[in-house]
Amino acid sequence: MNKLITIILLAVLMIPVACNDDILTQDNPTELSQDTFFKTQQQANSALYGVYAGLQGRDMYARQFFYTLDMTTDEMDGTGNLQGELRQMLEFTFDASTGGVAAMWRGCFRGIQRANNVIANVTVENTEDPQLKEAEINRIVAEAKFLRAWYYFQLGKLYGGVPLLTVPAEGTVSAARSSADEVFAQIIKDLTEAQAALPLKSEYDADNIWRASKGAAQGLLARVQMFRKDYGAANTELDKIIGSAEYSLTDRYRDNFEDETENNSESLFEIQLTNALGGGGIWGLDGQGLSEGTFRGIEYGFKNFFNIIPSAPLLAEYEVDDPRFKDNFYSEGDLFNNGADTVHLSGVTQVWSKYQRYYKTNNDGFDYSGINFRVLRYADILLMKAECENELSGPAAALPFINQIRNRASVAMPEYGTPEMDALYPVGTAAEMLKAIQHERVVELCGEQVRRGDLIRWGIAKEKVEAAGRNYTSPKHDLFPIPLDELDANDLISQDDQNPGY
Repeated sequence: MNKLITIILLAVLMIPVACNDDILTQDNPTELSQDTFFKTQQQANSALYGVYAGLQGRDMYARQFFYTLDMTTDEMDGTGNLQGELRQMLEFTFDASTGGVAAMWRGCFRGIQRANNVIANVTVENTEDPQLKEAEINRIVAEAKFLRAWYYFQLGKLYGGVPLLTVPAEGTVSAARSSADEVFAQIIKDLTEAQAALPLKSEYDADNIWRASKGAAQGLLARVQMFRKDYGAANTELDKIIGSAEYSLTDRYRDNFEDETENNSESLFEIQLTNALGGGGIWGLDGQGLSEGTFRGIEYGFKNFFNIIPSAPLLAEYEVDDPRFKDNFYSEGDLFNNGADTVHLSGVTQVWSKYQRYYKTNNDGFDYSGINFRVLRYADILLMKAECENELSGPAAALPFINQIRNRASVAMPEYGTPEMDALYPVGTAAEMLKAIQHERVVELCGEQVRRGDLIRWGIAKEKVEAAGRNYTSPKHDLFPIPLDELDANDLISQDDQNPGY
């Protein structure tokens, strides 16, 4: 069940007040401003909900974010329905003027501005509400720092060095690009401070389990350090998560991609979604509209827009009889809609079932999916741990962690290190184990927006994308261009500051 519905309805009313600089700088004592807002428990939480709500905007998980991160990998192919700027992303023909390039930049900086407002203004000194205790203030600020780090991590991965803004901006602000190292240093600082003040997931009640927790901050920090190839630092965070006993793999793999099993034992952090409010506000850019759905069901659904299908290289990664194949994809003749209907395909071999509602509905026509995006889950933690152990101690140390993924009850695949698996993926050397980990990550985590970061940090993006039949120029396509809108509006960034190749 989506626990964010009622509080985001409140946030919809409060976001324009919490995040609009024109309102915040007014002096009229009868209107809300930085001097009169952030005083009460309700106001502080409403401002924080606005930071979370930014993740639901069309620039982010409602549409652009998952689309772009999926299409700029070797996991996806387009159907004849895929057109315009979306096809430019798939075919790596985008440039600084492409709308999708600007959308993610805009969405992330919107979230950062909202987080900065919370961090700067939700303080012990500002509060006039005896219900707003110091411990709650510290937790709210820690959640905002986690979210600011998340937004900056996406920017750092996608664009490299970006303007580093850590205080609320007033009006239009010009800021020079900081280096990628400076951006990542701020991300690490935010996540280190956040985890110190955030509660464990188990310390939240059922109505608040969706919030960022200590484990979420540790998991995101581990992913950041993996991207930077600092395996020792990543391993420290992974050990904290595994040692906490807060998380476990679900017996059923599909529990990670359905409505009814959201925020489960495997989940560290999810984007909270629901289709209960309909799709009337789904085209809103910034998470303010009365919609908390995503286009994922429509864009990838074989009975809807049907723009995207799994690529041939992705399908070929699966071993014969790996049950995750059927959990992630539909083939001709498969049953859906609780077994009431049969899949019929034309011109393609497989279509996506992951994150689709076909398991319980015919999905005929528009279906704005409300299935939560699982941003961080325990399977990823175990696979990152296996990779760290392989780098730091060798393949024998990695083996127990990668085999936990294979031993999930609904997967039950042969373990690595056995004669059966040695014929496919031997793991006697660190290089061989890395190949096995790379294989396991793609079959386990496909379509979860982690592949692009993996390919780039492993240095194999060009190899894999070109094997999927598309052109990839390295290092140009390792980053997106700074958007043309930003170059035009920001006096301190010019074409001379543009990423190489653009």
